[in-house]
Amino acid sequence: MRTKLDEIAAKARDNHGLRFTSLAHHVTPEFLRETWRTMNRRGAAGVDGETIREFEADIDERIASLHDRARRGRYRPPPVRRVDIPKGNGKTRPLGIPTVEENRGVPQGGPISPLLANVYLHYCLDLWVEKVVKARCKGQLELVRYADDFVVCFQLESDAKRFQAVLPRRMAKFGLKLAPAKTRRIVFGRFARERLGERGEKPREFVFLGFRHICGEDRRGRFAVIRLPSRAALRRFTDRVREWLWDHMHWKVRDHHKRLTAMLHGFYAYFALPHCGATLFGVHQQVMRRWRKLLMRRSQRSRTHWSYLKKQPWFQLPTPVSLHPMT
Repeated sequence: MRTKLDEIAAKARDNHGLRFTSLAHHVTPEFLRETWRTMNRRGAAGVDGETIREFEADIDERIASLHDRARRGRYRPPPVRRVDIPKGNGKTRPLGIPTVEENRGVPQGGPISPLLANVYLHYCLDLWVEKVVKARCKGQLELVRYADDFVVCFQLESDAKRFQAVLPRRMAKFGLKLAPAKTRRIVFGRFARERLGERGEKPREFVFLGFRHICGEDRRGRFAVIRLPSRAALRRFTDRVREWLWDHMHWKVRDHHKRLTAMLHGFYAYFALPHCGATLFGVHQQVMRRWRKLLMRRSQRSRTHWSYLKKQPWFQLPTPVSLHPMT
């Protein structure tokens, strides 16, 4: 079924010169119902404590009221409930949880937040680098950005130093600040080992999008960027498995198997790169041990020794295979 959002997206895709001066006339009761049907039904309650099910019980009247208030300019968004979630380094990240009615809002962690962040950084960073910084560099420059994480690669160290000096001022113009713990300049690449060797140093690695990036070699002894799952990513996944098992301790073992299989498949789909096999197999073994430990805890009389469990079809979890070939 073609929705109003699909029609707007098609117009933008087919006519790159088109400028949307207003989208308010598209926010009709029918549009709001389309949006409701695509919403995540498992979202947590906001500051008012109202759940998805409670809002849905009177959906037609609630949509009519929301549309009327928005059309008359009387809609006032309620406060956003703040929840601190762990970041994996001992610190926490604030997450904004809007009310059900406000779930098209833009708090951090909201559904549209990453989209608006991309639009914002497109002007703050992407265009600036492409139109201004590249023209002033003596060597090559490449920017790789995903949401609010980015890596800038320079051919010449002098260009990198100048960029590092002006970047904080550029961000400040847009009300943004760099995270000091995540911002650093390193020598990396094909000639990093040779250059650093003259100083008695070794190439340093960096973490980007959940991967450790390491200066290494392929099987033929040629330079290669080795990517391995970061320690924080591994810890987050195993912690999520442990929490899920604990919360669903008394589920049937076949239901455990179904859920753990899905979790591992999702983890492998992202991290199954060349050189990651040993790390992913270690994750597989750790999940198996946590599951066995749970089975032992919930019943002292159950058969939980390895020789028995390994023969059971319901205890067989998928093992990792390389899904992304070396390029």
